[in-house]
Amino acid sequence: MIKAVTKLRTEYCQTKTGSCTGFVESFKQGDMIDAISGLQIDFQNDFSWTPDSLQDESLEFDQSGTVTQKDGKSSYELFNIQSSESSNEIKFEKIGKMIGNEVKVDLNKIRDYRASGEELLWPDVRRAQCSPGQKCSECTPLLELQERVLFEPGDVYLVGVVPIFHTSGTQECGAISDNSGYQLAESIRFAVEKVNKKSGDYSNFYPELKVGSIIINSCRNPAVVQRKIYDLHANGVSIDNNTVVKVDDKILGYVAEYTSTVSMAVASTLSFLKFVQISYASTSPALSDRSKFPYFMRVVTPDDAQAKAMVEMMKKLNADYIQIIHSAGDYGEAGRDKVKEFAASNKICVIQNISFNEGDSEFQIYDKLRTYAQAKIVVVFLYPDHLIKIMSAFTTQMKRGDFVFIGSEAWARDTTVLASDKNQILLGSFTVSLEMYKDRELRNHAQNIKSKTYIEDPWAMLFVQAERKCYFDLSFDKTHVEQCNDSNDYSQDPNFKLDTYDTQAYVAAKSLLAGANEFLKSKCGSHAKNLCKDFKDNTKGLVNEILNIKMDLDGSGNKMKVFDKNGDGNVGYRIYNIQKDDDDLSMLLYKEVGRYPLEGTFTFEASKISYPNDVSIVSRCPNKQACSNCYAVSKDTDIIDKDSKDGETNVEGIMVKVLGALFGVAVIIGIVLAVLLCRQKKQFDSPHIYMRARNGFANDCETVSREATTPSKIYMEIPVQHERRYVPMSSASASPCDTV
Repeated sequence: MIKAVTKLRTEYCQTKTGSCTGFVESFKQGDMIDAISGLQIDFQNDFSWTPDSLQDESLEFDQSGTVTQKDGKSSYELFNIQSSESSNEIKFEKIGKMIGNEVKVDLNKIRDYRASGEELLWPDVRRAQCSPGQKCSECTPLLELQERVLFEPGDVYLVGVVPIFHTSGTQECGAISDNSGYQLAESIRFAVEKVNKKSGDYSNFYPELKVGSIIINSCRNPAVVQRKIYDLHANGVSIDNNTVVKVDDKILGYVAEYTSTVSMAVASTLSFLKFVQISYASTSPALSDRSKFPYFMRVVTPDDAQAKAMVEMMKKLNADYIQIIHSAGDYGEAGRDKVKEFAASNKICVIQNISFNEGDSEFQIYDKLRTYAQAKIVVVFLYPDHLIKIMSAFTTQMKRGDFVFIGSEAWARDTTVLASDKNQILLGSFTVSLEMYKDRELRNHAQNIKSKTYIEDPWAMLFVQAERKCYFDLSFDKTHVEQCNDSNDYSQDPNFKLDTYDTQAYVAAKSLLAGANEFLKSKCGSHAKNLCKDFKDNTKGLVNEILNIKMDLDGSGNKMKVFDKNGDGNVGYRIYNIQKDDDDLSMLLYKEVGRYPLEGTFTFEASKISYPNDVSIVSRCPNKQACSNCYAVSKDTDIIDKDSKDGETNVEGIMVKVLGALFGVAVIIGIVLAVLLCRQKKQFDSPHIYMRARNGFANDCETVSREATTPSKIYMEIPVQHERRYVPMSSASASPCDTV
C-alpha cells in the first residue's frame, strides 16, 4: 500500500517529497487498484526497515491485484505439529511448501500420534481420506462430476461429446464407463494439442489463434446431451474460480457422438443451432438423410454396406437360416433391419431376432437362440458393453459349435471379448471391422492416461480406477480390492492396443480442425484472430470444405478422401475370423480372412478360416415350410420376429394367416356340401370308397374298383393344395353317391 501511494504521489505531484493539492484533487476511486496491479515489492530495498522474516522476500501483484511470490519462492509453508523430543512441549515442524499451484511435502518428516502417545511414521498415519472398501459420495457427489465439462481455454473451440458415464433412466447418468469413454475424450483433445503445437502438417494452422476444447459427457442419453448443448450455448462454461466463459460465437464445430441414438439427438439440435457435427462411431443409415441432418458428417461407413458384407459372408458359408441379436435403439435396430432387407433379397431366412435393452438379463439370450438351434449363424449388432455382458454369459452356457457369430464393427477386434472366453466358444466366429491406421503417438498418449485430482480433471481418476480395477489414495470410491500401483499400471503393458473408436475420434477431430482452418482463411483472412461473420453464417460452406479433406487412413502413405459426397465415411471393411493363437493355443485372436471395399472386389478366403471343432458351419433351413414365410416377405416387413421386444407388427404375415384360416374354413364347408349333395346310394362289392371333390366341390362323385383303392381307407383330393389323405373307414361304410 505504501509503495502504491508513493507511486501515485509521484505521478500527481511530480515531486519526491511533501504533499501537493494535485494528489488530493486528482485522486479517484480505482486509482489505488491500478497502482497495485503489476506492482513488485522487494522488502530489502524498498523500505528502510524490514522485519528479519521478510529480509529475503519479494512479492508481485498480478493484474487482478492478487499477490504472488517471485522467483519460484513458496507462497505458503506447511507445518506439522509434533511432540518435542527434549521436552513435553509441542513444536511446529516445517514439512513442505507451496510454490504456485504445486505442493511439495517431505513425507518422511510427518508424525502422527495415537491417543496413548505412540508416535506414527509415514505411511502408517491417519489420513483425511475415504477408507478402503468404502464409497464416500458425500465428499464429491457423483452428480456434480457427471455435470462438469473438461475445459481447455482458447480463442476458438472444438466441442467433443462422448459417453464418459453410462445412462441411467430417462434423464440421468449412471456409473463411469470403463470401455473407452474417457479415452475418446483424450483422443479428441490430443488432436487439438497437436494442432496447437503448430508443427509438421499443422505448422500453418490457426497462426493467430489457440484452439481450445470443451468435452461434454453425454451419458449416452439423448435428453441429457440436448440439455447440455443448449446450456453451453446459452450460458457458456463455468470454471473453478466462478468465472463464466462465453463460447457460443467461438465454436468451430462438434465431434459427436458414439451411439446413433445420441448422434440423432445431437444432429437435430445442431441443425437448429447451425453447427457442423462429425461422428466417430454412429453408423445408422437414418443419419445419411441430409434433408433432416444437413450438417451431420461421419468418418464411419453406414450400416448399409456392413449389412451387405455380412450377407455376402453368409452366401460364402452356404447359410440360409440365421438369427440376429441386437441392442435396442437406433444402432442395433437399423443394423437388424438392413440385414433382414438384404437377407430376404438373397433367400436367407431370418427366423428370429432378439432385442437387448439396458437392464435385461444376458442369461436369457442363449435359451432364446436354442429355440431355433439349426439357425447356427447369429448376426450380432450390439453396443460394446452389451456385447461383453452377453458373450461373458455365453461362456458359461454354450458349447463350442452351438452357434457361430458374425459381429458388427462395434465388436471388430475387441480383445476384452476374447479375454473372457476361457472355453473358446467363440472359436470360428467372424467380425467385420472399419479400420484406420492407428497413430503411434495417439497410442502412446492413450496408454499413458494418468489419474488427476477431481479439480484438475473430473473424470480421469474414475476412469483409470474402472479400467485398472484399483483405487487411488485420493479417491472417494475405494470399492475395488487392490490399490493402484505399478503392478496394475497398463502404461507398462507392451501388448496395449488402441481402441478402434479412439482412432476414429482422432480422425474426426483432425478433419474438423483441418476443414475449419481452410474455411477460416478463405472467409476471414490468413491471420484472423476470431471467427468472422462470413465463417459463422455459412455452415454449409464449412461442410463442403470438410468434404475435401484427405488423409492417410490406412498407413500406406497415400491420402484419400475421408468422406464421400454425402458426408458419410469412405472406408471399407476387413473381415476377421476368431482363431487359436499358434504361439499359445489357450488364447484366441482375430485373423484377417477377407475384405469388403466400398469400391472393388469382395474377398473371402475360405482356406484361412478356422471352424468350431474343425467342422464346417451348417446353418440351413430344416425344411421348405420353415423358411417359406421368410422368402415371401418384402424388405419393409418384420420377417419372423419371435421373442422380439420391439413390438413391431408383421402386417403382411397377419394377412397371410387370416386368409389361410378363411381358406381352411371354406375347404371344410366344401367337403360337407359335397357329401350332402351325394344323396343316392350305391352298394359296392367292397366296403372301400374313393371320393373326389373338385372345382368348388360340385356334386361330382366317382366310384372306383377294389384294386384302385387302399384297403379300409377313403381317398380324397382337396383342391389347390392337392393333398392326398387316407382316412380309415369301417367295413360297414358305404358310399352316399349314386352318380359320377
